[in-house]
Amino acid sequence: MPSLDAVNCSDPEEFSRLLGPVYERSPWVAAHALTARPFRDLDELHRAMVTAVLQASREQQLALLRAHPELAGRESRAGGLTEASRREQASAGLDALTEEEQHRIERLNRMHTDRFGFPFIIAVRRYPKEQIFREFERRLQLDMEEEMKVSLEQVFLIAELRLRQVLDAKRMGRLSTHVLDTMRGGPAAAVEIELAISDPSGWRSIDRTVTNQDGRTERLLLSGEAFVPGRYRLSFAIGDYFRRTGVALPDPPFLDHVVIDFGVAESDGHYHVALLCTPWSYTTYRGS
Repeated sequence: MPSLDAVNCSDPEEFSRLLGPVYERSPWVAAHALTARPFRDLDELHRAMVTAVLQASREQQLALLRAHPELAGRESRAGGLTEASRREQASAGLDALTEEEQHRIERLNRMHTDRFGFPFIIAVRRYPKEQIFREFERRLQLDMEEEMKVSLEQVFLIAELRLRQVLDAKRMGRLSTHVLDTMRGGPAAAVEIELAISDPSGWRSIDRTVTNQDGRTERLLLSGEAFVPGRYRLSFAIGDYFRRTGVALPDPPFLDHVVIDFGVAESDGHYHVALLCTPWSYTTYRGS
């Protein structure tokens, strides 16, 4: 993974190779941003690329919007997406639509292109699938100037997320947990944890693990491309944990499994779901 220093020192050809794909099939954006080097941080690089687009002609801006593929459209089915777009659409489940959803999105794609002359664009990593459909329908009610403005804002968000993937992986989204035994005043070790995600068929288990001596897991529960917006569930086998530590529990125990349902809205955020528990109570919060 290249560093920002490497980007600042790269020749124009290497700069284009690294950053040209950040804006969908529009390497001219990176070429314009090149003149603003050196960049002090990723945010400054992102702003330089945004400025290049905002200072471009309306024709160039429209060409940029038209360079984007339809969501779950013909290019997707034919395998013609760029690798970045393929990963992004897959992260939102757009490569596994039901027949009804496929018909719905094809109809919305046609309506949007007929009305505005360019595809519907949204940073799919930031939206659950149903919200993507709602945004599709909402934005069909906008006028041309409003939709161009919103579309460019989405392009900038997509580009920022791609930049983070290229240069700053540690800022990509991740899910972690920490279990504390507040009766004993320390971390809860060997707590069995199940992670599930909500999909149209219900809750689908995607991982099982246990806490270590620090009450944490040895690896992130989710990270990178696997960490997508949606509804998640963490289930902690608290009853088994307290039985193993010698606590006398009634049968059945007051708390056997603590289940926390939570939503992820930002695929580039850090969601740390902490659990503080006794055999009779628990507290949770989003930490960092």
